[in-house]
Amino acid sequence: MKKYTGAVLAIIAITFTACVSTKAPRGDSRVTAKGKFFELELRNHRPSLPGRFLLGLIDFSQLRKLPARSELVVIDQSGRLVFSRAFENNFRSMAPVDFKRIDDSHYSYFLTLPSPGIESPATLHFLTDEFVDSFPRPVPNDEAHLDMHDVARRENGNMIFVFYRRDARRAHLSQELQEWNLKGEVVFNWRTKGHLVSPPDVGSTEEPFQVNTIEIAKDSLLLSMRSESEIVKIAYPSGDVIWRLSFRDWKFENDEFGGFRFQHSVRLLPNGHLLLFDNGDGHDGRPARAAEYEIDERKKIARLVWEHRADKRNLPSLYGGSVQRLANGNTLIGWGLPQFENLNPTLPRTLATEVAPDGTTVRELVAPGPLGSYRVHFDAD
Repeated sequence: MKKYTGAVLAIIAITFTACVSTKAPRGDSRVTAKGKFFELELRNHRPSLPGRFLLGLIDFSQLRKLPARSELVVIDQSGRLVFSRAFENNFRSMAPVDFKRIDDSHYSYFLTLPSPGIESPATLHFLTDEFVDSFPRPVPNDEAHLDMHDVARRENGNMIFVFYRRDARRAHLSQELQEWNLKGEVVFNWRTKGHLVSPPDVGSTEEPFQVNTIEIAKDSLLLSMRSESEIVKIAYPSGDVIWRLSFRDWKFENDEFGGFRFQHSVRLLPNGHLLLFDNGDGHDGRPARAAEYEIDERKKIARLVWEHRADKRNLPSLYGGSVQRLANGNTLIGWGLPQFENLNPTLPRTLATEVAPDGTTVRELVAPGPLGSYRVHFDAD
């Protein structure tokens, strides 16, 4: 793995406190956790699961200013800061993304230097349960064009990575999946080029087949393609395309918006439903929302059975976003980042909301307007 040194990157602060609390607070409370650069407020409205919230905070108002600052933050269910790692560099913005638990003893996150479009160099990093840097397995390096949107792990320890590729003229971008075993050997390879053709209504300025989610299912993989507003199911290990779920050729029932747009974080639930974050950033007044669909693959029907929309401003989400169904049936929604013109840096903004099945708000993570997190993950005790 390539290491960033010198003026390019400085890890300037690490804070760690052992997490010993075992009970979620009861009643309504507001607690502020302060990292090196940023602070978050956890608003507890109802009792819920004990555990930790994981975020990779980026100040979107500072993306083109130096020094660029970002921060990994972990807070527990009481709002107490458990861990923080701040990044500062004098080159361009360093973004920590997809911070999550990757196995029973490690967390993982990507570091990337954002650039126009999808082609941004990324490195994958691991932390132990004590938030100590760890290198438990071979991982791709910078030269491999590793994509930062997602990494998935199988029960046998194999990990599936996303890469980006261009042709000899660097004129066409395609995405590639590689599954690595614990020895670093590639045991599965699949490319969008040769399997998928972008729909004609996808503009030339879009990034073709941006894979932002890999969801492992039985004998198949589900891939979220943001630019096409599609979820693609491929057979494993043949790689054959089984279906492409989108508003173009599927029927959506009980959904006033006729399907999702520019989605992120597609999750397969135990009952076979699909839970996803619908960014809704089609500039047509659609809200950002979490949406759960019952799927009929044979008839190509997706029926909306549950949703939870953004606040009263009904803002679409420009960047990122996530959903996670918790063990108690609640859903944690990370709201990504709204359209830039709608941001007010002087007003607090909800980064994540935990909601009960009836839509009642259970917990919220609130921060100043310009802050965003690609995903928000909850690591339950």
